[in-house]
Amino acid sequence: MVEAVVALVILSLGMTIIVGTTQIISQQVHANSSDDRFELERLVSFLQADRMQFELVSSPKSELTPELYSLVSKKHYRLYYAAKKSEVIMTTVENNGYMILLYGVDDFELSNIGNKLHLSCTLHHKKYELDFLLPLWKEKR
Repeated sequence: MVEAVVALVILSLGMTIIVGTTQIISQQVHANSSDDRFELERLVSFLQADRMQFELVSSPKSELTPELYSLVSKKHYRLYYAAKKSEVIMTTVENNGYMILLYGVDDFELSNIGNKLHLSCTLHHKKYELDFLLPLWKEKR
């Protein structure tokens, strides 16, 4: 009888630990997903903001990523996925410096049809896809 009570107590403690651990893991996964989504929304917000006034340059389909033009800095930019460092960086077309936009990236792709951009990004083994618009660049203004 005593053995049965001890076994039940040990079993209930084990189940409590397992349930608690599962809840903590679930909360962490949900928090990571929210953080990742926030980072992607922040990236899109940066690209659409008035701070740099990016416009989409029409480019041939052979280009790897769409080219952006900043009305503020008067420079052409591209976003690159640096797989070795798991980062998405933005650099000028002339390669005069760069800025890291996202960390911990498993995969990244930016494509366009007209002025509609499609962002596909995998963060923490979860794939996210966003569509957004940028005005088309007209060279002579």
